[in-house]
Amino acid sequence: MRKIQFVLSLTLAACFSCIANAQISTDGKLDDDIVTLVYNPADGNLSIANPYEAAGEAKPVTTLEAVSAGGYFTGTRPPQLTGLFDVFSATKLFKLDPAGFDDLDFGPAMAPGIGKDVLAQDLKVSGSFLGGGSLEVDLMYVPEPSSMVMIGLGLIGLASIRRKRS
Repeated sequence: MRKIQFVLSLTLAACFSCIANAQISTDGKLDDDIVTLVYNPADGNLSIANPYEAAGEAKPVTTLEAVSAGGYFTGTRPPQLTGLFDVFSATKLFKLDPAGFDDLDFGPAMAPGIGKDVLAQDLKVSGSFLGGGSLEVDLMYVPEPSSMVMIGLGLIGLASIRRKRS
């Protein structure tokens, strides 16, 4: 019985580590504002979440530059990159909007199936807010559906063990 609990605990710990966020190194300072870059490995979807929009404050992002040393920008060109200075190549995604932007979904701009650690080491992201201030970027890696299934099975197993003890 203890072996089953131990195995279930290890399974849950492994699954939760897949959900954890990975930091992307940036040139910003440690106390800068954090913007979340969300990557879905299932389809290569890439989006940005600005914390100020969620808080109801106005502090739009004016520039966002993501550089991939491995050339992982192999998806389709995002329709939001229509500006004169916007760039989309295998190694660079650059968005400039002098009026600023908040949350933005770039669609399947990246190759699918990139590992969390590989992506965190490969991407270098920088940018700025309207009115000044550089970005600090946090990578949110969307867990694969199989990870969520494993978490669910682990929780069901723990619940059934707890019921048997009662």
